[in-house]
Amino acid sequence: DFLINIQSIGEGLTITNDDQLRNLDGLQNLNTIGGDETNISFNEQLSNLDGLQNLRSIGSSINVNDNIRLNEFCGLRTLLNQPDDFNLRDPMGNASNPTKTEIRDGDACSRILPALIADLPAMAWPQLVLLSLMVFGLGFGNLYLGRN
Repeated sequence: DFLINIQSIGEGLTITNDDQLRNLDGLQNLNTIGGDETNISFNEQLSNLDGLQNLRSIGSSINVNDNIRLNEFCGLRTLLNQPDDFNLRDPMGNASNPTKTEIRDGDACSRILPALIADLPAMAWPQLVLLSLMVFGLGFGNLYLGRN
């Protein structure tokens, strides 16, 4: 994990077209990205941005688009709660496309369930499925799903 030592990138970051990348965990010590644009796009297996949880400053904009399994944007909360002004272009083409406010307020941190349901093969559904899920900061909740 040579990426773990990176704290700053001077001229932008592009993470694109990697169909094996599942997360950005190796970037957890990254706190600054310079340059004009940061792009995270077309990464078919990427499901969260948690590796960016310590990011505090970026250049002028960040694009997060067309990551078909990306459903959790929690890793951007620290960045979005900084006083720096930058442009988070409206996410699109991801499994979830939250607004800047939803990410900042934590509403984009619990979007795991839609992708989980989409990934379950139809044959795996019993007559009644009980999914117990952790609701961030609120304890446990249950969701009952039936099949006709």
